[in-house]
Amino acid sequence: MGLGLTLVGAPASGGADPSDPRSVVSGGDPINLRLAGASRGDRDLIEVRDSEMHAGLSTSLWVGRTQVASKALNASGDAAFSRRDRNGNRKTTYTVKVAATDTTNRAAKSITIK
Repeated sequence: MGLGLTLVGAPASGGADPSDPRSVVSGGDPINLRLAGASRGDRDLIEVRDSEMHAGLSTSLWVGRTQVASKALNASGDAAFSRRDRNGNRKTTYTVKVAATDTTNRAAKSITIK
């Protein structure tokens, strides 16, 4: 996808309990999310990468407690979100969540963009 952004974050993993992204599914593959973000004028760009390339997994983008978008990971394990920057030069914290499946753990990772 190449937004020319610096990737941040360590591996994230989680479990089947939708209310607790830290719980782990027994025998489930961990999802290693890496996020990159940038502010481009009136848009915030968020790039998601899964190093294990779990194609087709559903990812959702959250601001606070509100889900604002969702996409499936492509064949390379990537997804990109673009959101209108509604708060000017102030910080916005985005959280990307990946739901657990029968073979993978749940994951959640956050990034703050100014």
